Amino acid sequence: GPLRYRRALAQYLTDRKLWLQALREWEAVLAEAPRDPAAHSSRGVALDGLGARDQALEAYRQAVALDGRSVSFRLRLAERLWETDQYYQAINEWRAVLSQEPGNVEARLALARAYLKTGDRMEAFREYQRILQMLPDQPDAQRELARLSGSRGR
Repeated sequence: GPLRYRRALAQYLTDRKLWLQALREWEAVLAEAPRDPAAHSSRGVALDGLGARDQALEAYRQAVALDGRSVSFRLRLAERLWETDQYYQAINEWRAVLSQEPGNVEARLALARAYLKTGDRMEAFREYQRILQMLPDQPDAQRELARLSGSRGR
């Protein structure tokens, strides 16, 4: 019924980056369906578009709390956690993604970069190796693994 149309309108506005209007529609959707994880996540996207980073982070957390099996919700939450310097929480989210989808290269690359940032060069090295086992031509993993291999010999 009406909720389906409201959700479609909210998505249409989000796709066109009409953030304020999209936010209003997602909030209307959530008023009718407060336990809808996709609506919480999409509300987070609109909040991000408006520059309301802290509120967006909470919306992403809510989406994951309602649907912890959604890889896309976890990836978005991890990205926002990373951007707000919550490195270890982001690492935990990427690990959760990989427990569900071991072949998710996006999560593996992010996790490898996170390990480097937090000083765990050995785990970063292993993660880049795993990526190259899945995708031997992955340029980021090739470059970083070569860099790490070169610095290990010093």
